[in-house]
Amino acid sequence: MSEVAVTLNTICSIDVLHAAPQDSILVILRRMRQSHVSSIVIIEQNAPLGIITEKDIIRLVSTSDPDLELLTAADIMTSPVKTMYADCDFQLAYEQMQQENLRHIIVTNKDGSLRGIATETDFVQHLGFEYLAEIKHVEAVMERSVLFVSADSSLRHAFQIMNEEMISSVVVANEGVAEGILTERDVVRLLDEQVNLDDAVVSQYMSSPVEMIQSGTSLLEARHIMEEKKVRRLLVCDDDKKIQGLLTRQHLIDRLQTHFIKMMQDAIDNLNHQLQSSRHKETHYRGFFENSPFAYQSLNAEGNILEVNACWREMMGYSSHEIIGTAFKTLLADGQEEKFNHCFSSLMDKGATSDVYYQLLTKDGQTLDIQIDAQLVLDDQQRLVQTHCLLTNLTEKHRIDSQLRLFRQLIDRSNDALFVIDAATSKIIDLNQASCDYLGYSREELLQTFVTNFSEDASSIEKWQAQIAKIQADEKGGLFEEVHQTSEGRRVPVEISATLQQANDQLVVLYTVRDITERKQAELKSREESNFLQAVIDCIGDPVMVIDTNYKVIKSNRTANDYFFNCQLQEDVPCYLQVDDTGSPCKICPLKEVMEHKRPTTRIHEHVISSGEKRTFELMASPLYDAEGQVTGLVESSRDVTEHIRIQKRLREKEKSLDFLAHHDPLTKLPNRLLFSDRLKQALRHAKRTKTGLALLFIDLDEFKEINDSFGHNLGDQLLKKVSARLQEHVRANDTIARLGGDEFTIIVEDLTHPNDAALVAQNLLDAFNHPIELDEHQLHVSLSIGISLYPEDAEFTEALIRNADTAMYRAKASGKNRYDFYTQDMTDQAFERILMVGAMRNAIEHEQFVVHYQPQIDVRDNSIIGAEALIRWQDPQLGTIEPGRFIPLAEKTGMIQVIDRWVLDTVCRNISEWQQAGYNVPRISVNISTRHFGSNTLAGEVADILKRNDCASEMIELEITEGVIMNNPNNAGNELEQLRKMGIRLAIDDFGTGYSSLSYLKKLPLDRLKIDHSFITDIPEDNNDQAISRAIIAMANSLGLEVIAEGMESEEQRQFLIDEKCFYAQGFLFSKGVPEHSFLSMLKQH
Repeated sequence: MSEVAVTLNTICSIDVLHAAPQDSILVILRRMRQSHVSSIVIIEQNAPLGIITEKDIIRLVSTSDPDLELLTAADIMTSPVKTMYADCDFQLAYEQMQQENLRHIIVTNKDGSLRGIATETDFVQHLGFEYLAEIKHVEAVMERSVLFVSADSSLRHAFQIMNEEMISSVVVANEGVAEGILTERDVVRLLDEQVNLDDAVVSQYMSSPVEMIQSGTSLLEARHIMEEKKVRRLLVCDDDKKIQGLLTRQHLIDRLQTHFIKMMQDAIDNLNHQLQSSRHKETHYRGFFENSPFAYQSLNAEGNILEVNACWREMMGYSSHEIIGTAFKTLLADGQEEKFNHCFSSLMDKGATSDVYYQLLTKDGQTLDIQIDAQLVLDDQQRLVQTHCLLTNLTEKHRIDSQLRLFRQLIDRSNDALFVIDAATSKIIDLNQASCDYLGYSREELLQTFVTNFSEDASSIEKWQAQIAKIQADEKGGLFEEVHQTSEGRRVPVEISATLQQANDQLVVLYTVRDITERKQAELKSREESNFLQAVIDCIGDPVMVIDTNYKVIKSNRTANDYFFNCQLQEDVPCYLQVDDTGSPCKICPLKEVMEHKRPTTRIHEHVISSGEKRTFELMASPLYDAEGQVTGLVESSRDVTEHIRIQKRLREKEKSLDFLAHHDPLTKLPNRLLFSDRLKQALRHAKRTKTGLALLFIDLDEFKEINDSFGHNLGDQLLKKVSARLQEHVRANDTIARLGGDEFTIIVEDLTHPNDAALVAQNLLDAFNHPIELDEHQLHVSLSIGISLYPEDAEFTEALIRNADTAMYRAKASGKNRYDFYTQDMTDQAFERILMVGAMRNAIEHEQFVVHYQPQIDVRDNSIIGAEALIRWQDPQLGTIEPGRFIPLAEKTGMIQVIDRWVLDTVCRNISEWQQAGYNVPRISVNISTRHFGSNTLAGEVADILKRNDCASEMIELEITEGVIMNNPNNAGNELEQLRKMGIRLAIDDFGTGYSSLSYLKKLPLDRLKIDHSFITDIPEDNNDQAISRAIIAMANSLGLEVIAEGMESEEQRQFLIDEKCFYAQGFLFSKGVPEHSFLSMLKQH
């Protein structure tokens, strides 16, 4: 398959800097400087008129001091300019460039508009620099005659030298050592800066230091340095930095021309070789072609005759000289042209035709009936190139029979066995004598049998048909190996070349069979020897490789393959270029050293193994000798010492990290409680010594638990890191911030002159959290509650200072959050009151001071009671009735909430059982379960025990949980809810809409009801937003097949709204508040 031609469009730069003829030279200089280009194309109506290069500008300033403000592009541009079309062949363009000594070729479209520009660099980058490796040192191509100017020479004088000598740079040197260089690129910069070229000297504007390389540097390495430094020239110096010569990109390009000529010569030599081979083959096959019993002709795309064979000439009576180039249509008899046009159209569609008949006129006027079989030859673009035609003279069939007999003789003389086989049945139709000889059967015997009788690989008709299908799938036919069995029972391995041919109406297979017994025996012996050696080295636990003198792996063991999967036996890729991107095998491979010294060597190096990990190995290499004692490669074994080195490194690092871990919070990296205590003690000692003030700020995040429950602990941890970062941004560098645990932080503020300074710090921190914190796709509004205790006013010791700041923080939280409070003595009194409250709660359970009230749940359409919610109340003999808002949060914090949950559920189940026995029609009762209780993994068992103990049916109970329960641990929540559902318990989401629940979890969990929080109902109908939220919750619940009930219904307008939105269940003061047991039973009697 031919390669796609490379054109100028492939290599040229499309983004071309261009200008108009009337543009000022000053503008052009500025644009060339800003774009870092050596030329600018002058165009008019997008057609190139000329070009301005750095050499044009040097030529302009070297002869005079032109007034640049008056000059335009048209005044100095080179015109006309060399242009070539974008589809011009790349090699043709390069030859043209070299012949005309050009540095730029402007590339145009077919309409003459500007397409791009191709420079010498573009050609070089496309052809590559592999040819540079043929030249060992830069001295072979560098310019040894370097032009120097003195440092105090004027710039104009320097540019005059460059113009006269037609060079691109001059060098300033002192005693042979380079001090600077002035290049043609500098002229653009100097003119743009409007430097006076007569007054300014070279030393002021030359580039210094000069990029240099040592003599002896390889040309390929010099090219890499040019690319890396982005320079177009390098000074070549000796060890004393004395200038030896100048190497420019032009020298590389000159070498490229030589390489290109050599490349083309190699291509020509290759073509000549192929031509000679083709001529040999042509000579060999010309006899077959010329003596073929079939008349053959080939036509070009225009239908003119290109070639005919002897049979054709004899049949038609023309010589080759007379007929070559003649239109085939001229041979058609009268009335045949329309048929020919129709058949040719069919040929173009199908690619081939057969059994097409024409009447042709011979040279002497005789009309022949001819059958023509035609085959098109198309190029890669599917364009017609040639038509091969086979012409059969049906009136002279005896001549064809004569030729077939000749062909029979040629087949029988072949040393290979030849078979003609029926593709459908595998029956042998014809064969030559060699077939009889190797199988040991007579011709008559074989013509009565099938290939499947002696072929082990095609031993059945099904296998034979599968083999035919493979041959049909390959355009070149099939080449495969089989084992045949001879008449003596001997198994003969053979190589078969098979093609399918159509013989009249029969599809046949042409078999060419060659005995490959000796070849197979040699392959087996080689394979056994290789397998034995492989088995030996595979037993070695370390990587082992055998590497030849071309850095290629010729054998490797299993361990090496596991470590270096891309370093296995590959004959065409150097081993170390596969293992590491080093660019040079000698950086790692010890082959060169082993070949020079002919002794083993050891070194430490790194490899990237198959997992992508970089590992360290101790490499041991020994020379490998041939029979004559010459080193033919090396045997290399590697021992992985990565872990040994890592352990040493880890021991050193662990000593450093242990101290940090012991004194810092692992999440936020802030000082932990241990380091905080030490810092606070030091700060107190400093305050006492300097008689200065000190403040301790105790900080707690507001609503952190709700965020953690709603979004999960992972996001909660991210939030704590963000908070710690923001705190650090708003305190002084010498202030200590610590995380004591959870969402509690402390800040030690030293050197206070007044307590108000601590207030300023606290207010600054509060203000810092006015802006939301962005986490993932969420914007979280976080506020702080800050407690402040002062030294020496509030305490003089660490424990008291911490305790007082903590107490003040709780006052800030209780006072509405997002604020700070200073410690006062009455806070301690209130903390003491909380301690008493906890004791009182324990006493309330023991002395039955808790009672359950019931708030009815109704059908808003007819006010019928469909259920009730159980509400706990505390009636203390001394304190009176205590609302849940005072003791429930404290119960949750102390863990007593689980005891209260169990007591409420037990009371409700007992009441239901008693009411039913008394004959009441008892509806389902809803009981709230705390988040802490739900996550205990004991809830289902406790509920089952309570139901059984009170003889209460499970369908009488509905458990209400908050959204936070689900979001805190959705998988665990799902499991626990499933257990409750299987018991027959109904499940409801309480206060829906106030959290951050995921609808995907709601859809998956076994829920029965959603409760709209009272905050969305209270302001209906005045608040449109609450209406929209409520309406959305109702629609969503209905779509999920869940019941929905609204809390806080207090007006008729709210009831009508719920009816209109198809929310038929509610509870609230419009119907009844929570009432004692006897009042609730009275309601049940009335309903």
